[in-house]
Amino acid sequence: MTELTQADRQFLPVACSSHQIIHYIHIGIILLLLFFYMAYEHKSQPLASKRVFFTRIWKNLFVATLFLAFCLLIGILGNKWTIPEFSWYDSLLNASMILSGMGPMVAPEIHMSNIAKVFASMYAIFSGVAFISAIGMIITPVAHRLFHKLNIEEK
Repeated sequence: MTELTQADRQFLPVACSSHQIIHYIHIGIILLLLFFYMAYEHKSQPLASKRVFFTRIWKNLFVATLFLAFCLLIGILGNKWTIPEFSWYDSLLNASMILSGMGPMVAPEIHMSNIAKVFASMYAIFSGVAFISAIGMIITPVAHRLFHKLNIEEK
């Protein structure tokens, strides 16, 4: 593997500490969730109509899809920047495999730098939480409706 020049290093995300990167990721997640925040009815209110229920399902599915696409983009860019031998397709494959929980797909002849190993580790941990969060976003309307139906207060 050839050593990176100073001009190549300017594109690597090594200028930020890992805490700053995690901070920026959390800010992005929070902004995404706040932008699409939906309030659900209180237990003292009547059950929402089926139209409202299905609208919530579609909105949450849309938010979860955007969230996973954002997480995939982080992985693609991180793989491309930290492993110069990767093409964009290799970066997509590796990010997709890590995000889905299958693990990285790196050929044995590709040497991963320490930066690439740290990124892969952080992205794997982040991906696990992100995937579980997306599943939570998808099932939230169904779980809320079920619990609301069980706890409707009779007047």
